[in-house]
Amino acid sequence: MEDHIAFLSFSGQRLSRVKKIHEELVSRGHDPFFDREKVRPGQGLTPEIEKGLRRSKLFVVHYSSCYAISHSCQLELIHAFLSDEAEGGESRILVINPEKDRAHIQPVALQDKLYIEDRGQDVSEIVDEICARARDVRGTFPGINVAVTPPRIHGMSPTVDVRVRRHGDMWRVRTALTRNDFPITQRPVNRAALLTGLPGAGKSTLVDDYILYFGHLYDDVWKLDLRGVADYYPDEIERLLGVRDRGSAMDSLGVKRGHRRQLWVVDTIPPDLTDRQLDELIMPLDNVDTILVSQGGPASRLAEEVRLDGLSPDEAVQLVKLYHPLSSEEEDELPTLLARSVSRHPMALAALARGARERSDLGSFAEQVGRVYDGAEEGIEAIVTVVADRLGRETNPDCLTLLQLAAECALDAIPVRFACAVADRFDLDEHSVVRALRRLRDSHQITWEGDSWSAHALVRLAARRLPCRVPANDLVVAAARLLTSADTPLDDRLLPHARHLCGNRALAPELRELLLTRTAATLVHLRRPEAAARFYERLLAEFPAAGTAATHLAAARCHAQVGEHERAVEHAREAGERLDALLVLAASLDAGGRFAEADPVWENVITDPVISSWPDGAAAEIDWVRSRRLRGDLLPHRQRLVAILEREDELPARLAHEARLELAEIDMLTDRPEDARDRARFVVDYYENANTPHDPVAAQARFTLASADITLGFLELKPDLERWPAAEKRLRAQLVDQEKVLGPRNLSTLTTRTAIGSALIGQGRAAAARDHARALLPVLESRVGVDHPLHHRCSYVLGMAYLQLAKFPQAIEHLESAHRGQLVTLGEAHHETLRTQFELAMALKLQDRKFNKRANALIDRVRVLSPKVTGRLNDLYAQSWVASIIARFSPTWLLRSAHRANHKHKWTDKIN
Repeated sequence: MEDHIAFLSFSGQRLSRVKKIHEELVSRGHDPFFDREKVRPGQGLTPEIEKGLRRSKLFVVHYSSCYAISHSCQLELIHAFLSDEAEGGESRILVINPEKDRAHIQPVALQDKLYIEDRGQDVSEIVDEICARARDVRGTFPGINVAVTPPRIHGMSPTVDVRVRRHGDMWRVRTALTRNDFPITQRPVNRAALLTGLPGAGKSTLVDDYILYFGHLYDDVWKLDLRGVADYYPDEIERLLGVRDRGSAMDSLGVKRGHRRQLWVVDTIPPDLTDRQLDELIMPLDNVDTILVSQGGPASRLAEEVRLDGLSPDEAVQLVKLYHPLSSEEEDELPTLLARSVSRHPMALAALARGARERSDLGSFAEQVGRVYDGAEEGIEAIVTVVADRLGRETNPDCLTLLQLAAECALDAIPVRFACAVADRFDLDEHSVVRALRRLRDSHQITWEGDSWSAHALVRLAARRLPCRVPANDLVVAAARLLTSADTPLDDRLLPHARHLCGNRALAPELRELLLTRTAATLVHLRRPEAAARFYERLLAEFPAAGTAATHLAAARCHAQVGEHERAVEHAREAGERLDALLVLAASLDAGGRFAEADPVWENVITDPVISSWPDGAAAEIDWVRSRRLRGDLLPHRQRLVAILEREDELPARLAHEARLELAEIDMLTDRPEDARDRARFVVDYYENANTPHDPVAAQARFTLASADITLGFLELKPDLERWPAAEKRLRAQLVDQEKVLGPRNLSTLTTRTAIGSALIGQGRAAAARDHARALLPVLESRVGVDHPLHHRCSYVLGMAYLQLAKFPQAIEHLESAHRGQLVTLGEAHHETLRTQFELAMALKLQDRKFNKRANALIDRVRVLSPKVTGRLNDLYAQSWVASIIARFSPTWLLRSAHRANHKHKWTDKIN
């Protein structure tokens, strides 16, 4: 069996780029190992992965920032790295760095090795480097054995229980111990690492893992545990080494050991040791690596700090699975939510997962997670008590005040300026706040990055148990008053805390009303209508007197933007007869398929004398054109949109993009699909470049682009066959977002689900489209009823699926149902009605010659009406024109033969 030139290791987010490298290597006649599926958290190395590594000449790692925090990626890397180190000679590891710097690359040994910068250049240049390196090495990776223990372990042996291996943190320890091996690129330091973090953060476990993986690099490992012996630790050193003072210990580890490589570990260092005592535990020798495990004491100027704040997201999911096996439905979100509730603290997370499994007969895993978020979970009581005991030693009241503030706010980071503003109301100046934050950071109670800080989830729980000079309710009120002190939208960093405080019953009703109003307005400003709608509903439910016309109008707009048109209609009617409320009402009735109710409202809008001078006149015009399109009136209004875009510079960007998308919808239906794609792609790119891909207009643009990709133009003789699967992929990605944010029964969500069926039809995947539409139809029936245009569209998809499968009676049944409904709801002169009418006619012809008369009449009507609705240079008109001549007198057997030639893989002998 031929060896692989390279094992390609990469993060899933970089699949498309690495896939191009793989394809280029294959085009040159090589066979690289390329795992498209990747190792899932909790799997470990599969036999296939290990076999692929053993048969590869090189380990090519596309080391992105995502790779650095991926558990599966680091698992592959550590096996390759240790195998490479054991072999010696020319390195088999080649790093491709797609980032601007190399700080994310661990261990430091890889930073010092030759690597390729990936700046988006042609992949042939990268492949040239890979091939050149492959020529310099012989054979493949040797056998891999990463758990070889050193010849001698003195003191407590490392534990070997099954647990999550924290490879990224092991690299950080390895980097701290080996910086001196790379004096040109790294700063000179002692060969010492100080592990710090909260109790239960996994410091001792990490040391044990380091010994298991890297212990074979040392001749001796010395492990000293100071648990319970802090007052007489020199006695423990004497018991371990046979000497008592530091000088003699260094002599024993250095000179007497013949300068062989040694690992010196001091675990469970108590917090009350002095700086000098801590430094005396370090052995500053060239042949000795020192690892210190601190329990919250002083830092050391002689050791590099390796702080353990929590597991990586992948590691947290794996830890939950170790203690509580999950179903596929639970795997996606729940472990992540559970981990976030305790800041991914290993001991707390393990306790919660274990408790959830023990109580699985009392409720689902989702209910257990909900209990944790509600503060009703007792599974981490012991851990919180340990943390509270540690906090109880804090003597600075300013520190306790800040921790109490963090406990009352959300889990998100708190801006330092906001903390200073709250503290100022209790006579705590800015200097005191900054000094207290530094003290908390140095004692590992908080993390502080840039101008924001956050307390560990366990610290927040523990802080609630401690006495504080400022009552918690007073802090809550002070924070809420600051958040409502201005009329402008909140800073987006303060928004999570405002949302959290809205549910705090310590606030007076009038203050909570202000906070709900401000939070909803901020969410509107940040283009988050789905969340804003929820807060407006809370506001109006708790405080009916807040239901002014302006509030109801804002709520109506939010509901309309996220497809909740029934609620939009209710709020718009409550907003009164003002023009902007009528506009939202008419558009929402249209979107809900209630055209008969919408028509008189539109009449009031367009006949209002104020409309010509109204500041939002362009918005009203766009909505009016959209209403005409929904009724099938396309060509007469296209020029109005072109005229709006001609004065684009005078319009807000959002309004211009709405006009552009509406024009794309019309172009798509009137044989300008390429123009429609360009317009929709322009809007998609705009919002992605602005880093606002979740804006409702951006979501509509992605939907329009996918729909345009499904549409085949009359003059597209060589369409891109990759367009349909790409469109389906985009629609499915959008569906995932919509189901998560809007819910599975939201009208926008259901519209996307229906469009996926159309994408399947476009690809000829009739069986998949049939199953998709059959599952969706009853959902639509219960959600919008059988008279809604979306229900008719889904019936059309199901009929087309049966038509492609040559199930002609079933195809006629569903196309007939869709056609009847569209005639009533949309009218005959509508592009959807005409398309269904044409396909129904062809199904009738394919079923039996006795239906020819009716089928010909239907086709003739499509040929007459389609030029007025969609134009002549249109696929629908062309098909109807050809069918009215060629298919008019064709016998059924001939039409079936043509159908079978086009869909031969879907026919069965039974149909014959």
